[in-house]
Formats: sequence, structure tokens, C-alpha cells
Amino acid sequence: MANQLKMAQVQAILALYAQGWSARRIARELHFDRGAVRRHIRLAEAETASKPAIESPGSQAVLAGRWQGGDDSAIASPGSQGDHGANDGPHP
Repeated sequence: MANQLKMAQVQAILALYAQGWSARRIARELHFDRGAVRRHIRLAEAETASKPAIESPGSQAVLAGRWQGGDDSAIASPGSQGDHGANDGPHP
């Protein structure tokens, strides 16, 4: 277990990377192996990219009910007005 970085060290790597530091500079300043620094950055980026969007429980059922009730804004993202033009009236 001696070859594993502690959580605080990994967080330091990610914080410096978020500030724009290169993996090489982080490794040099913190005295870590460059490969280990790159690995932790790559793992963090992969984890962030693979996380699904957060949904509230039952949100799909709520949106489906709104859609069936004729509310086409159910397909618009929260806070947006959808793609309604000036001449759009109620949809059948």
C-alpha cells in the first residue's frame, strides 16, 4: 500500500490541474511520479465524463404526464422557453 497516493495528495493534484498547471509541473513541484499524476488526472476526467445527469425521483413520470396533457415545454430544458416561434399556437 506504500505506492498509493493519499486522498489529500490526489486532491492537491486535481486542484493544481484545475488551476491550469501541467502534469509535469505538478509532478515536479509535489515530487510525484509524472505517470502517477497523469493517471489520477485521467481517472478524474473519465469519472466526470461518465457521470449521468442528475434527475429527481419521478421526473420522467412528471414530464410524461405534462407531455400527454399537451404541454410541449416538457421537452425543453429547465429555464428555457423551448422552440416556440411568434406564430406558434396551441398544439393539438
